[in-house]
Amino acid sequence: MTYSTQEVRTKLDEILEKVQEGERVVITLRGEEVAEILAVRKPAADPFQELEEQGIIGPPGKPPLDFTPLAELPGTLAWFLENRD
Repeated sequence: MTYSTQEVRTKLDEILEKVQEGERVVITLRGEEVAEILAVRKPAADPFQELEEQGIIGPPGKPPLDFTPLAELPGTLAWFLENRD
């Protein structure tokens, strides 16, 4: 939805209700888009919840189903420690 600055002065409550419902509101000044109003995103109570929902991370303590260890051979850690820069 688009409103001019004049309309914003008279319809602010209506505009904010639309934003609260999730609508994107654009403000124009002399016919040119100058601003947009978006609802404030409330952070999740758990900072990792959103990342879990997106599948970026999994719950703690369980490796992902497609987990493949980088090094399975005995002595790999010793080799790495000896050869690191």
